[in-house]
Amino acid sequence: MILALCRSDVDRRYAESLRDQLRGRAEVAIDMLPGASRESAVTRPDTQMRSLMLRLRALVAHSPLRMVALVRRFRRALRDLERRIGVARPEAIVLFEENVADASHLAAAAARRRGIPYLVLPTTIPNPQEAAQVLAVSHPRRVSGWIARSAARCWPQWGRVFERHPVLRLPISDIAALKWTGLDSATPWVLNSGHAGFICVESRATGDIYRRRGVAEAQLVVTGSPVDLSLHEAWQDRAGRQRDLASRLGLDPQRPLMVVAFPPDQYAARSAAFEYPSFAALVEGWLGALAPLTSAVNVVLRPHPRLPLGALLAFERAGCRVVTTPTEHLVALADVYVACISATIRWALALGVPTINYDCYRYRYDDYSGATGLVAVEDRTAFADAVRRLGTDAAYRDRLRELQVPDAARWGCIDGRFADRFMAVLETVAGAVGPATRRQ
Repeated sequence: MILALCRSDVDRRYAESLRDQLRGRAEVAIDMLPGASRESAVTRPDTQMRSLMLRLRALVAHSPLRMVALVRRFRRALRDLERRIGVARPEAIVLFEENVADASHLAAAAARRRGIPYLVLPTTIPNPQEAAQVLAVSHPRRVSGWIARSAARCWPQWGRVFERHPVLRLPISDIAALKWTGLDSATPWVLNSGHAGFICVESRATGDIYRRRGVAEAQLVVTGSPVDLSLHEAWQDRAGRQRDLASRLGLDPQRPLMVVAFPPDQYAARSAAFEYPSFAALVEGWLGALAPLTSAVNVVLRPHPRLPLGALLAFERAGCRVVTTPTEHLVALADVYVACISATIRWALALGVPTINYDCYRYRYDDYSGATGLVAVEDRTAFADAVRRLGTDAAYRDRLRELQVPDAARWGCIDGRFADRFMAVLETVAGAVGPATRRQ
């Protein structure tokens, strides 16, 4: 039996897809980790309230009392996870992310203590810059004051400089508590860089990203992703599903389809590099580029799960369509895919779909460097030009597709055989650990 431990709704969807695809070949039990988050749309507190909340957290971030409380919490969570693993008695454990900032790190430690091998089946791309971008505005993570500076000197792997500001991966009390309980990490900024038997990467391109982050070659195996089956099935029936989507949304099926993965509101982590002064201005900027296309192009927006649908009502009024259909069901139908530094871009590249990466937050991640079918822009004018040209110039779309198709296999395994590859990894891992080595 395989035990899939989930941190979020996204993890659970991956786990359910894994269970469905392995049915008849392996039993998959699904459980939620302590503190699991919901990926639903949220209403953010205003700027003044956010600032107050950050300052209150900063007051207790370095407290010895907080460290003591965390040590007790970590030990209690470890005991509970070990108990749950012991009751389930799995042959292997699957995590969808191993992250020092949440319970997945404790789950990995509990698996090791029980002698149960674990795998990581990632849902996204590891990028330390992404964490640093968010943490740079968090008062408890900034390296300021003699205590924080001392911590950064003593624990250099936990520090990182972002936009000239040194930050810590976690508050000092959290780092100290992890060290006290034997849960320290040598590479806390790199997702999934723990002791997994294998990290099941979805493509050769993703494997290269892990290698650049210093992850051991022996841990990396290309299996593809549970999402690949949905992408494969949609691609195989692409024309029929395009017609069905057009009919359901009242669109002209003869027009090209532009699928837009609309980005979340990142303004809680405000950076001077952002193109727009506010999220409302960002919405206006995207609307100004996309609305003029609706007389010739079917523009379908899929908001980020954290974004309320109401935030995009202006697009509906302009003739676009806003849907909650899972992104993996839409990407394969797109003639053009548009996103903002989204991990979903890799799906479009794996299918040879011409893609625009509008980095309006100007994070400048290098995840998609070298992708031949991708147009990268980071200002409003270039974005408007890119969507207009790709949306209305069929010859240009075809040329970009022809450039990407030869490179598509580097970005994904969209062949419907994920389950076969994953089963081979499971058999290798489970077969290497006999029952006598496990603590029951």
